[in-house]
Amino acid sequence: MPSHRDASHGRPRPRRLTEGIVAEQTVPTIRSAGETWTSLRAMLAERYPDLAPGIDYGGARYGWQVRYRKGGRLLVSLFPEQDGFTSLVELGRAEDAKAEAILDRLSPAMQRLLGGTAQLHDGRWLWIRWPEDGTVEDVRELIQLRRRPKRP
Repeated sequence: MPSHRDASHGRPRPRRLTEGIVAEQTVPTIRSAGETWTSLRAMLAERYPDLAPGIDYGGARYGWQVRYRKGGRLLVSLFPEQDGFTSLVELGRAEDAKAEAILDRLSPAMQRLLGGTAQLHDGRWLWIRWPEDGTVEDVRELIQLRRRPKRP
């Protein structure tokens, strides 16, 4: 099912709790978001071991979120839902220009998302709905533009 995007920011329109957001009284589990959730979190733990995920409730509009940040700078946020999840990758102006340069390495779905997301004064907010908008590899490429991973 195609997701409906807010024209001003490219993010999914707010959904009612019955449309997938995990309610506040239901703390999300790994199982609630699926295998891609597990793959993405494992990749983040491996490549960015100094980033501890922070879990908080973003209200009825956004539900629960798992944020990966360092020094106040957000790398990625994950929003678990009943049958999947949404991730948010914020690209500043510099990262947005770099994203255009690696467009051919991204999946066709991610290319469409980048092309269809409005450019804001400070960059782009990419709301990536799983599984239809991208792959773990796409997100890895995009967050690597924001912060290089730790070397083993």
